[in-house]
Amino acid sequence: RKPEDDPEWIRYFDESELNDEFGHCMHDLERSAKAAEHARLCLEAVDDATFVRSDFFAMMILADAHLAAGELERACNVALQALAAGEQLRSGRCVGYLREFHQRMTTVGSSRSAIEFGEQATSSRLWRIAVRAGKAVA
Repeated sequence: RKPEDDPEWIRYFDESELNDEFGHCMHDLERSAKAAEHARLCLEAVDDATFVRSDFFAMMILADAHLAAGELERACNVALQALAAGEQLRSGRCVGYLREFHQRMTTVGSSRSAIEFGEQATSSRLWRIAVRAGKAVA
């Protein structure tokens, strides 16, 4: 890959973006271990905060993968990081990811990690919108 030789419309597409795409694909295929692997690689390859929205999605894919693997505490920690990183975002897609995560969280019961996550997440504007939107859909 030689970004300087690439057309301008694809120059942004680097190793991080490729792993982000693989992470989304694995998530959609419900292959959580592979989704987590690619989301981690995506986030490790990020060298600045230019793509906050993309980073948010990668973090939520990683949080979902941890949740699917039964790693509730790790899932909650990553989701809180995503909420903090994405606080200034205005995106229906971000809200959709959070709504899905919220729905999955309702199946884990009332463990200490889930309760603490809920208490901390309510301070996030994005989380409040996602939870409210999830109730409207239900």
